[in-house]
Amino acid sequence: WQNLHEEYETLANWLPLVPASRVFEVIAAGLYFLFTSGPAAAWIALCERAETMDRTDDEESIRLRALGYALCQFPGADSDDIQRGKKICERKLQFDEHRGLTEEASHAAFMLGDVLSSCGELDEALRLWQAKAIPGFDSAGCDIEKAWAQGRIADVLQNRGDLDAALRIRLQEELPVYELHGDVHNTAITQGKIANVARTRGEMDEALRIHREIQLPVYEQLGDVHGKAVTQSMIADVLRVQGDHDEAIRIWREDVIPVYERIGDARSKAVTQGKIADELHGRGELEEALRIRREKEL
Repeated sequence: WQNLHEEYETLANWLPLVPASRVFEVIAAGLYFLFTSGPAAAWIALCERAETMDRTDDEESIRLRALGYALCQFPGADSDDIQRGKKICERKLQFDEHRGLTEEASHAAFMLGDVLSSCGELDEALRLWQAKAIPGFDSAGCDIEKAWAQGRIADVLQNRGDLDAALRIRLQEELPVYELHGDVHNTAITQGKIANVARTRGEMDEALRIHREIQLPVYEQLGDVHGKAVTQSMIADVLRVQGDHDEAIRIWREDVIPVYERIGDARSKAVTQGKIADELHGRGELEEALRIRREKEL
């Protein structure tokens, strides 16, 4: 994956040139990289191209999964992308269940739950994860995917303030599975969410330790530029709470925003700019804060 990250722009240029005979092979092979990294526009175009080709049920199911991921899972998706992605996920769930594709139906339920969660429909998202995704992954022997779904449930619990229940899932249901399979990427993501619990409880030093000593080395090793940028932004958040405002602003400006610009994550860039503007406004630099807010709005 590190080589792919290093050739990110080349990948975007190569995907449109994939021979017709290998389109479905590339979609299947690139699913996980697409899920974590994109580039979304190039994958969407490839999936739409694949729709015009003859394909088996299995190939169509994989194509719909990739298209759903590209539309609504990747950072930077706008509301139109998410609504279109929701329809794709609903279509995939119906397609897979009708054809008895249990594992793929579980992926569809997982993805649809993600979309509904992002739209605030948490109860329905929880129902899909608990009633469809987890049992399906369990019966198919998909331990990592089952842990993903359990992690989504923990996300909802954490956002609702039930930190103990969320932390129990992280430590007992998620991490052991990722560690058993040597999945360092998902281990790092889960550790970051544990760090967020520590932050919420005021344990800033512990949160900072997890971000710096556990997460960053993994993202650097994998070449995951987005994961690294998100983690650096979290480090800046902690530093701001601890009073190191200058370092927080430096990290956001030099380490975070350039990455979001490169991968086209306009939403995260705007959020980060808003944090910088808040900091500048708080110390009386009103004109610069206003300039950033105007740039953010544009």
